[in-house]
This record gives sequence, C-alpha cells and structure tokens, in this order.
Amino acid sequence: ALNMPTRRAKHADVDAQVAALAELMRGSRHILFCTGAGISTNDPAGLRDYRGPDGIWTEAQASGLVVGEPGEKGMPVDSPWDETMFRRMPAARPTFAHRAIAQLSGGEDPLVKHVITQNEDGLHRRSGVPEVRLSELHGSAFVEVCGNYASGDSDESSSSEDESTSSDAERAVLDAAADAAARERRPAGCGALTVRDFVTYWPETYKRSWPLGRHVSGRACPHCRSAPPEAAAEAARAFERAAGAVAVAAGGDGGCGGGGGAG
Repeated sequence: ALNMPTRRAKHADVDAQVAALAELMRGSRHILFCTGAGISTNDPAGLRDYRGPDGIWTEAQASGLVVGEPGEKGMPVDSPWDETMFRRMPAARPTFAHRAIAQLSGGEDPLVKHVITQNEDGLHRRSGVPEVRLSELHGSAFVEVCGNYASGDSDESSSSEDESTSSDAERAVLDAAADAAARERRPAGCGALTVRDFVTYWPETYKRSWPLGRHVSGRACPHCRSAPPEAAAEAARAFERAAGAVAVAAGGDGGCGGGGGAG
C-alpha cells in the first residue's frame, strides 16, 4: 500500500502527460482527431458507451438482442437494439473535451485540421466543429434526407427478415430487394440533407415500412419547402410519442425541447 500513488502524484502524472501532448501538438503540421463513444460518457453528455461494462452493446449481447458483431446474423430489423441511447441524445450536451476540440479546430488555420467520429450523437457539430472539418462515419441521429434520393443511407445495412435460413449471398439479394422496395415507397424529394434540432432516429422512422423512409420526420424541407401531406400527420404523432420518451429518459416532465427545426 505504501507504493500506491497519492492523488497528488496521479494529478502530477496527468499534468505531465498533458504537457507532453501539448508540446507534441505544437510541433505537428497536421493534426486529426478520431473519437468514439467514450468522449460522450461524461457529463453533461452522459451517454453510455458501447463495449464497456455498462455499454449498450454489452447489455444487448447479454440479453440476447444481438449476436456477434454489427451486421451479423441475428440482428433485429425493425427494433433497434440501441433505441435507449437515441432517446437520451436530445438531452445530451457537449462535454469539455468536445468544446476543447471545437476550439482547436476553429479559425482559418486551425491546429486541428479534421475530426473523424464514430458517434451519431451530433455533439461535435453542436460544440462548434466546422462542418467542413467534420466526418461523421456512421451519420447523425439529427440528420434526415429529403425524399428517396439517398443511395447510401441506413437501409443498405439492414438485415433481412429471412436471415435465419439463408446464406450470406441470399441475404444480400433479399436485403437489396427490400431496400429497393422501401425506397420506392418514399415520396419524391430534392435529396438535400437537413440537420434538425431533434433526433430523427426513432423506432417508427427506423422501420422499412415507414412511408417517408428512415431519418425522415415529415417536416418541410428547408431547401425545397415540400412535405408529403399524406404522411405529415402520422409523422407528427410519432414525434409526439418520441418527445414523451425523451422526457422520461431525461428525468423531466416536458416534451422534446427544441422540436422546431424547419417547416
């Protein structure tokens, strides 16, 4: 026990590591940050990570909701296993680390040239990282596509209903057919990406059967100002249900704050 480092010694060690990192960054010509779920676990974000002891993927595996790795056989189609995370996202706020990275990536000639993140929580964007210096590898839960022009959206990574008895090649064919059929059901649009101030990724919008397509809320597109009237009412009801879920997840009694967006 006598050899255990004191709290002061631990802090001094961290301070030395921070100083060494700062010196390394000062001497660098091109700095790129890669971030994952861990950057959003601290307050005021408070989102769970994926593979930690309390991670949502760890929990989903233990409860039998997922098998193996993402995209493998046994993954659910119409009920996202990570639904609880998306319920909490509207209440999340950028952490100190998010704000520090945003500060370092701002201006005309920033120290940090680009930020690559696996996270869908939109916190780098909300902290002020310029869009031209941000790559969201898995997309954003706050982004939707106008109409049926998205050729690379989340439909293409879905699993088929018949995956228990089909081979990988057969599942790929079934997936492609299901994705094409789902896209055909979507109304036409301008194809623009719109960043909303609310999460567009809820169980109803996640389903292939959702008439507007995934990540589409039914609100008017700010680029073409169109919204399909036949589906707008159902979209509004879906997001009212989502607002209630957000209130429960955030521990409050109100709706989904900031549901304005455009339209």
